[in-house]
Amino acid sequence: MEIPKQQILEFVPGGSDQVGRAAELLPECVDIERDAGLLSDFGIDVSALLGQFNGGVRNA
Repeated sequence: MEIPKQQILEFVPGGSDQVGRAAELLPECVDIERDAGLLSDFGIDVSALLGQFNGGVRNA
């Protein structure tokens, strides 16, 4: 499942430094499976993230 980087950045814990670093290193379209290690490096729980999205669209 691919999710736009901008939506992923909402899930990065920590301050603006961490979000800025994630913005630099994450691809424009983040593939949850391919980029799971990188997401984990930024403190993002991939399982929780998957629960928030359905087919690449955020659940309200």
